[in-house]
Amino acid sequence: MCRPMKQGGLSLRSLQSLNSATNLHLCWTLLKSDKSWTKLLKDRVIRGGRTIQHHIYSSIWSSIKEEFTTITANSTWLLGNGESINFWNDSWCGPPLAEIFNTPKHISRELSSNVNDFILNGQWNIPLQLQQRFHNLRHLVQQVTIPMELATDSLQWKHTQSGDLNLKEAYTFKQPQFQELHWAKVIWTADVPPSKSLFVWRVMHDKLPTDENLMLRGGNIPSMCNQCLKHVETSFHIFFTCPFAINIWSWLAYALNLFLNFTCLEDIWKICDMNWSSQCKVVVTSALINLFNIIWFVRNQARFCSKNITWRHAITMITSATSLAGNATSKASNNSMRDFTILKIFNVATHQPRTPMVKEVIWSPPHFNWLKCNIDGASNGNPGPSAY
Repeated sequence: MCRPMKQGGLSLRSLQSLNSATNLHLCWTLLKSDKSWTKLLKDRVIRGGRTIQHHIYSSIWSSIKEEFTTITANSTWLLGNGESINFWNDSWCGPPLAEIFNTPKHISRELSSNVNDFILNGQWNIPLQLQQRFHNLRHLVQQVTIPMELATDSLQWKHTQSGDLNLKEAYTFKQPQFQELHWAKVIWTADVPPSKSLFVWRVMHDKLPTDENLMLRGGNIPSMCNQCLKHVETSFHIFFTCPFAINIWSWLAYALNLFLNFTCLEDIWKICDMNWSSQCKVVVTSALINLFNIIWFVRNQARFCSKNITWRHAITMITSATSLAGNATSKASNNSMRDFTILKIFNVATHQPRTPMVKEVIWSPPHFNWLKCNIDGASNGNPGPSAY
């Protein structure tokens, strides 16, 4: 539920991730800000660029001390005057130099030299003994340019262009990343009521209260499909293998003039990616969503109200709901005979595309010794920039 919609979630904020992101952002503020409270807390908890290991009475530090390591691993220093950067243990010319030269930890903890200790008259001043001991040291250091006007050293977050870490970026960093799901982009559409899309979302995650799922939760109940009365009730049986569902899927295949063959639930939504017009795509998507909703509605009517709804009447209900979505959408159709047939089956009026506006363009040659480049508005309305 707390994943982004494109990853199959509902985009609800995870309180655990939000709390962790807030602590990360607060720790970043502690290191970056010069306010009085940050100066006071840094004097108490940071010694020589490292955090203290003993406990102090601080509600703020107790919450954010674990994020200090995260910030150290995902940030780098932008050189200013070099007074705030540890020469060996901070990331300022790539990975920390102590890691590059495999310095033991019990020795690196005692290295307290700052970068400004190796700058003399605006030039790098690396002692000869260090250059002889670490042959690549001079080359690594000289990759960083010393600024002409010395300013305060700045800590930069690696994962943002600005180098700053706001709460939104902190939440994105703490939010687990999963694979984007194709069907998650299809079921949510402005032309279908969210309640119906939400039901399909539950179907895709197998979270319906079918007999199968209720028994997995510990329920000891007899199971029987209320439509065919011949099979135990599972989600797959209700929507695909029950004779009631087979009749509806056969009708939809006839309406779309397609051969439907699914190996998994995700394959169903690939139908929406076919070469439909914009209006016809809305109709096909709405028909699939309404199909799942109506089958479940019929199941509930039979189980809880003892009402038997025939599959032909269910098709009428699907057609009626799809007709509302297809007629209410602002999307346009095209002159395809296949799309026209589908729209008529679902009682949807064809929305003609807007008449293109023709503009007269007069080309003029360039001046003498000039080259003229005509991009013809290539970047207007297209993804990505134009180039020449």
